[in-house]
Amino acid sequence: MRYENVLNQLRYLIQVSCNFTAKPTPEIQNFHKEFLKKSLGAWDISIDYKNKTITSWSGKPVSIDASTVYKLRDSVNPNILYDDLEATLMGCIQYNPKFQALYAKLIEKYETALTNSFPRV
Repeated sequence: MRYENVLNQLRYLIQVSCNFTAKPTPEIQNFHKEFLKKSLGAWDISIDYKNKTITSWSGKPVSIDASTVYKLRDSVNPNILYDDLEATLMGCIQYNPKFQALYAKLIEKYETALTNSFPRV
């Protein structure tokens, strides 16, 4: 599958997955978490849909010097506040071909579950 096709399908899944009223289904929540983990390189992701907050845990501290070794206690735990989940997820897409295989696996895993109840645009 061409990289541009993978990106188009990923954008579609994000759009479909953000079409919920109160709280998304567990399958959609899993998609959001897995997508963010892969895109942000995080160990774990927590999403509070009510308070519109994403918390990520990563072993990669923010530093200009990538060669510096850090201890686990120095790992990053940022909170991302959002107004529009779809725009936030779209902004996390990595436009780098090295992510093609990761995104293709996400699409394969979640496409049927997420698009069954929504018409293809």
